[in-house]
Amino acid sequence: MRPRAPSAVFAALCFIWGSTWLAIKIGLEFLPPFLFAGIRFATATLCLLIITKLLRAHVPRDRSSWMIMLFLGVFQIGLPYGLVFWAEEYVSSGLAAVLFATMPFFVLLFAHFLVDEKLTRLKMLGMGASFVGLVLIFWRDMMVSQGLIGNTALYGGLAVVGSAVSGALASVVGKQHAGKIDPAANVLVQSLVGTIALTSTGLITRESVVTNLTLIPVLAVLYLGVVGSALAFVGMYWLLVKTTATNVSLVTFITPILALVLGWAVLKEVPDPNVGGGAILILVGIYLTIKPAGRYFRFN
Repeated sequence: MRPRAPSAVFAALCFIWGSTWLAIKIGLEFLPPFLFAGIRFATATLCLLIITKLLRAHVPRDRSSWMIMLFLGVFQIGLPYGLVFWAEEYVSSGLAAVLFATMPFFVLLFAHFLVDEKLTRLKMLGMGASFVGLVLIFWRDMMVSQGLIGNTALYGGLAVVGSAVSGALASVVGKQHAGKIDPAANVLVQSLVGTIALTSTGLITRESVVTNLTLIPVLAVLYLGVVGSALAFVGMYWLLVKTTATNVSLVTFITPILALVLGWAVLKEVPDPNVGGGAILILVGIYLTIKPAGRYFRFN
């Protein structure tokens, strides 16, 4: 494998996960949110079945491993992606990506209380900057005359932040308890659980799929399921073996920037000054949170 391969995979992950927000926004013009998310992960599950066969991944049979995988399926796939797909009906793709990028801060909080990973002053500074950024983004929606009632943009933004909280909890629990589970098998079970949860939610809420689907929503589903889920997650786990987790975490810093650019270029989403200023503070906070003290990021 070439020495530059990790850098190439890293760049691919940044572009893929930076563009999935745009693909969700486009697909929502044709498909309802929960069924759209369910179809995405059904597609991903089929791809992951093939990948696990090719990799000869070992699917555990003990109860504790299955409890962990089921928990992660709900809190890393079902709940956060359900919230994100619903939220993007009311907020822009770029803003959704920026708000979801707050996940590292919630990871720090859960890790501090659940696995005794102490917060440093630099990380606390990063969390403070990001909190101010969140307040700046939500300030206008919170101050509107109609208040909270009927303010779907505010609800959408809060839903994305909720998805970040859910994903952060799953990340800490997964790091603590899922180390001995084959990554491919783990992602397969998570994807299957997410498919069932999201599709069931869509059916319970009586969502209906348009029968005359065009090429655009089909391509959106395939891109999100095959590239944005199955291949991207496999690439991420491969990258974790080749480099440090800190280097991989830089994806979180870069994807919202790409999402903002793509949202502006394709959908003409122009953030107002509040969102722009808040996004800058959040990105600065992310950098301070994931930057090792006295070190620069470098791929070996």
